[in-house]
Amino acid sequence: MELKRLLRNVLEIKKIILLACILLCSACLSSAKIGDKLIGKTKSNIIKCWGSPIRTVVHGEQGEILIYGEQVFINAHRGGRLA
Repeated sequence: MELKRLLRNVLEIKKIILLACILLCSACLSSAKIGDKLIGKTKSNIIKCWGSPIRTVVHGEQGEILIYGEQVFINAHRGGRLA
C-alpha cells in the first residue's frame, strides 16, 4: 500500500516537472516570435506600440537597440512598486 502511494506521488511530481518545462519553453518561443515581428520596424512605430524603452543602446551603423523590461523598486518603508 505504501509503495503504491509512493509511486503515485513520484508520478505526480514528474507530471508537474514536465508541465513546468513545457510552460517555460512555450514562454520563450512566444517572446522570440514577438521579437522577430519587430525587426525592421521603425523606431517610432515600436515606441507607439510598446511605449518608451527603459534604455536605448547605439548599435554602430546598424541603428539602435531599444531595451524593454519591468523594473521593480523596493523601498523597505513603503513596500515595492513597479516602474
